[in-house]
Amino acid sequence: MGSTIYYKQVKPKDKQDLDVSAPSSFIDTMQRGFGDRPWRLDVNSIQVLRGMAAAYSNDYDNPFSRLIEAIERLDEIEVWSEW
Repeated sequence: MGSTIYYKQVKPKDKQDLDVSAPSSFIDTMQRGFGDRPWRLDVNSIQVLRGMAAAYSNDYDNPFSRLIEAIERLDEIEVWSEW
């Protein structure tokens, strides 16, 4: 069964779906970069996310790039998964 990955602005707490084609791989990569979930990400996380985005094999559908865009737009976000 696949997992759905979400992110939300820390304040207010409206969650948004982050379309991820390989959720298990995404979760693995995020855990290696940021530790256990949920992940709180802000401008200090962008360098690591840029590295993850550069290593991601599908440029068209890059969830790490979308997380960078979300941080730039919302300042701080929280990322988690739900089954």
